[in-house]
Amino acid sequence: MKTAEQVTAWIFVGTAGSISLAGLVLVLAERARRRRRTSVDVRRVVLGAFLSLLGLAGLLRKLPALLDAPTSVVLACDALSLVVMLAIVVPLLRNRPRGAARRTSGTDRG
Repeated sequence: MKTAEQVTAWIFVGTAGSISLAGLVLVLAERARRRRRTSVDVRRVVLGAFLSLLGLAGLLRKLPALLDAPTSVVLACDALSLVVMLAIVVPLLRNRPRGAARRTSGTDRG
């Protein structure tokens, strides 16, 4: 009988795989739309790419340990998972809105 940790880890892997698959479906649907010469929504492509990377990071994080891979492989996949997560987070942090102190409005004239 599997322990509760293993069951939750396999549920996490299944969720990460389905997130990655959903992102891949979004990207491929927009690619097919581009072939048919209809309008392509760039936001869906970016969302699909982010979802695919997020799912890939989750799979890289848990799957090697669940499959009893050697320690060096688990550590390499953990490092690669960190790189993938940074590839997701860094562009999001660079494009976040600036603080309210930098915004100017017409009512704050003094």
